[in-house]
Amino acid sequence: MATASETATNAGVVHAISNWINDQFEIASPTQLEAPPNLRHLRHFATDPDSGVSGMVYVGSDHVYYQGDGPNEPWWDMGGLTTGLRELLRRNPPMDARTQAALSAISNYANPNGQGGELVVTIASLAGVSSDPWLAQDGGPQFNPAGTNGTLSRVSVAAVGLTPGAASAIAYSIDLDDGGFDGNLTTVGNPEFIYAVLVCMESTTLPERSFLFEALGVDPGAFVVVRVELV
Repeated sequence: MATASETATNAGVVHAISNWINDQFEIASPTQLEAPPNLRHLRHFATDPDSGVSGMVYVGSDHVYYQGDGPNEPWWDMGGLTTGLRELLRRNPPMDARTQAALSAISNYANPNGQGGELVVTIASLAGVSSDPWLAQDGGPQFNPAGTNGTLSRVSVAAVGLTPGAASAIAYSIDLDDGGFDGNLTTVGNPEFIYAVLVCMESTTLPERSFLFEALGVDPGAFVVVRVELV
């Protein structure tokens, strides 16, 4: 049986945790360690190169540790993962055939070198991410031909809450290779961050050429869905 340190971590999970680490340097206060800790027994993996950080991640029971590429790079104690990310890492969901087919279909449709079609991306938090449900609809996501399938993103999309002032805008990115989803929600209080992996949901009610995804990795009690329509 593979040990925790030998367990392969799926690309979408690596994507979500790598982006969390990058944001921690911006919004939190990671602790630089004076000496390299003995972490080789911990589950570890290289960061996603598109996340903004490049190095190795070691996940302990209470803390996450990070060292950038290079022998002279410092070690950092990044603090503890969110509950949602820790559960996502435990589940380590593989890319299923339905999700893979959906992401490929979206890429082929949106890529200017392919069909160059227009998309509508709808993101909805039905519970838990902020104090009130909210919904954001983007009729002009930007396609970036990075990797194999590319990415969809938008710097700012209006997010409408059911309660006035519950949410105002969200910046998001969808990796069409691994299903990684990152969202930065601007609310009345502090900004809130979403790190997740998208899994395509089976639906008999959606119109043809529409895909509905659940975001895995949000904290318990939260439920976020993403719908992509090929228009």
